[in-house]
Amino acid sequence: MIVGWNDSAIDPSRAPAGKALMKFVVLSVPYLITGDATGRIVGHTWDEAREPYADYLIELITANYIPDLKAKILKRVAHSPVDISRRIISAVRGTLGQGAFVPYQSGSLRPIPELGGVQNPSCQCLPVQFWKPSWPRCLNGSRKKRSTGNLR
Repeated sequence: MIVGWNDSAIDPSRAPAGKALMKFVVLSVPYLITGDATGRIVGHTWDEAREPYADYLIELITANYIPDLKAKILKRVAHSPVDISRRIISAVRGTLGQGAFVPYQSGSLRPIPELGGVQNPSCQCLPVQFWKPSWPRCLNGSRKKRSTGNLR
């Protein structure tokens, strides 16, 4: 799955007038390369395959979704899962969510159940249940109202 967005549509200062800053993120790219079903990428490491894979993706997006994309690119920077892992220590094996997307790594259980309920010294009642039309449940389990306002 390829996710794309235009940062300059939200913040025009991110690009010169008349230009745009586009980002494309490919979800679920393997950390280790074991082969290429298309036969187009010859690299066996991300240092070898990063640019050819980025070329392939730009061609794919241009051919199927944004016809003039390739011709309009002034500069391109590609990051592989290995690059992401090198730059962000918590992005183990290049994961964008910096960890596993599994129930025991989500919400109040993150990063581990023993540390999932860490209290913020400036807030004794954190909203962890936004979906109920009542005051959020505090980390200690009570339903005490916060003095900073209604979180409904």
